[in-house]
Amino acid sequence: NARDAKSDINFLDYRAVQASKTRAELIRALAVLHLCSIDLFVSRALLWMRLGRRLLGQRCFDALMRRSFFGQFVGGATEAELRQTAEAQRRQGLRPMIAVPMEEPMRKLSDEELTRLYEENTAKQVRAVELSAQLNSNRPKMQLKLTSLMPTSLLQKLATLHGDLAVADAASEVLSQLLQLAVPDTPCSTKSRQQQQDLLRRLLPAASDAGRLSDQLLAAVVRTRRVFDAAKRHSVQILIDAEYSHINPGISLFYLALATVYNAEDYCMVFNTYQCYLRDTIDTYNWHMDLLLSTSRRGVRAGAKIVRGAYLHWENGQGAEINGGRSRVWSSLEETNCSYNRAVSIALDRIVTEGSNSSRHEVILATQNSNSISLCLDGMRRRCISPESGAVSFGQLYGMADYISVPLAQSGYQVYKSIPYGSVDETLLYLVRRANENKLIFDGVREEKSVLRAALR
Repeated sequence: NARDAKSDINFLDYRAVQASKTRAELIRALAVLHLCSIDLFVSRALLWMRLGRRLLGQRCFDALMRRSFFGQFVGGATEAELRQTAEAQRRQGLRPMIAVPMEEPMRKLSDEELTRLYEENTAKQVRAVELSAQLNSNRPKMQLKLTSLMPTSLLQKLATLHGDLAVADAASEVLSQLLQLAVPDTPCSTKSRQQQQDLLRRLLPAASDAGRLSDQLLAAVVRTRRVFDAAKRHSVQILIDAEYSHINPGISLFYLALATVYNAEDYCMVFNTYQCYLRDTIDTYNWHMDLLLSTSRRGVRAGAKIVRGAYLHWENGQGAEINGGRSRVWSSLEETNCSYNRAVSIALDRIVTEGSNSSRHEVILATQNSNSISLCLDGMRRRCISPESGAVSFGQLYGMADYISVPLAQSGYQVYKSIPYGSVDETLLYLVRRANENKLIFDGVREEKSVLRAALR
């Protein structure tokens, strides 16, 4: 029971937050979190921000954002500012985890424009890999949205192959072979090209637009290889973000293929994200782990990021329409919490089964919920999972939950802060989504606001 969870760490001790922030930072955090809990503001956040930019002008608007939402949730507009933020985090024992904010374009783009956008995004993600290695020499991690490298429609098509387990197993194996054949910046031999075409026919046999999909998939595979090859060179772990439920199965196929290729060596490089507000998440997680970890099947390492989920508003609206009028998410917060805590318990059991010091299975628990973290800490102690093993780490959003992150890190646990960076314009859609889709989080920040108020007294 999460309510009965106890921990040796006092997450309500305001002194840790007080020592890590200036008074101005405490006031800003309290004001921004309060605004993000007001439905009238959150539901029209993009409108308010656009209106503010029009009335104030770009320079004044940027200055206002830097002193409020941008300053609270974004690590900086430039690499130099990101480095300063990362250094400040490290002084508190926290590990920076870069998340390049790449939202879907607001207007429809031509094929040429989309190709150019994906190539630019690929270069940005490769640079993020390099920065991650520079900013954190010990188990560097970064987040990646696959939709920054390929069309959503392609992932939606691949998602149809994930429903049947045998079909999904075979499809992800074919995709892993495509990944191994698609070497970036290397001319493709006639034999390799023929092998690629054979694999594509096996993966997309019945599609009416198979030719266009094949071209998109090959281009996506090459871009993906470019990013993940860079991560391998720099020993950076990549956490693939989950997105909308109707494309997540397609993302899962890519994860299984990437894990087969990149997690076969001496460390776990590729992680998938499991959203516990979805009803089928635990079944999906168990099947993925059975497939990857079993020596009689893939026999590779497996990484998992366990979250509650950040697209609740969309899932209960457009997502339910796509799913025939039925939402895929649990109907209450209590059910989501139970699902999350159960997933954590199952993951800890799997870590013990695989050997907690072998890094065969690694988990990062991304949550701002102190009860869930306390339950996990208790579970780690009972199962003798050492914080230093790296089998379990924790993650919170930059600008939130420092009252959890700082004492957790000071107690010897590995704690990452998800830090986006970019200009105000580049991060504007990210900030709007952070406010709108994460209202579930902001509704539950009473605990954090009480700690901030105590630190201000």
